[in-house]
Amino acid sequence: AAFDAVNGYDQRFKGWGFEDDSFRYSLNVLWGPHLRVQDENIYHLWHSRDGVDFDQPDINWNRALCERYRKARTSTAMRRVIDGRSA
Repeated sequence: AAFDAVNGYDQRFKGWGFEDDSFRYSLNVLWGPHLRVQDENIYHLWHSRDGVDFDQPDINWNRALCERYRKARTSTAMRRVIDGRSA
């Protein structure tokens, strides 16, 4: 239900980087504060970092998009960011 409430992950992110932070910001605003679960199995889609953190060509695009999520602190503002996905 929480995943659906924020329309899942934003497909505007290119490659990897900052998509998880943006997802967390959207959940915190529209669903409630996120929790870190202890002693549970989690899974992650592995990706290479090519030896350097954030060494990927679209990282600046992703960082700027994530900043829009970080600044959206009300449900109305967050909905505007999420609604922009189809634009």
